[in-house]
Amino acid sequence: MSKSTNTPNIDDLSLYDSDQEALVDTPAHRKTKSRDANGAPTENASGTSKQRPESKYTAEEAREATLRKELESVRNINKVIEDVVSSLEKAKSNMDPDLADIESEAFQRQQAAEQSRIHEQMRREAAARKAEEEESRRAETGSRPASGARGRGGA
Repeated sequence: MSKSTNTPNIDDLSLYDSDQEALVDTPAHRKTKSRDANGAPTENASGTSKQRPESKYTAEEAREATLRKELESVRNINKVIEDVVSSLEKAKSNMDPDLADIESEAFQRQQAAEQSRIHEQMRREAAARKAEEEESRRAETGSRPASGARGRGGA
């Protein structure tokens, strides 16, 4: 089995369509287009040059590039959001010790106020006992006569 000259060489085939004209090179198309001596397409009878349609692969590559740009944009937005969430979590954790300090200070103030109230009550009770002792001493000294105390005029 020998290869015929009409069989294309597989190594020459490419998945990328760099030659736009080869994509539309059909027998029907060949009848309507003409080429100059250099092989470049010439203007048709209406006077306008034939516009080449965009390749399927080129369109997909452009779509993929657009999607990649959009994906990168979404990733950037996600990164910004993650940074904001991280900052908020740090702020929350910083506020937790602050709240603990505030609660501790409030508890200490409450204890100091309670101690002040107890000291004040003890001072009043001590002052009241002292006043009662003095009152009872006065009452005792006022009810019995002082010994050896005599009036001025002697006998």
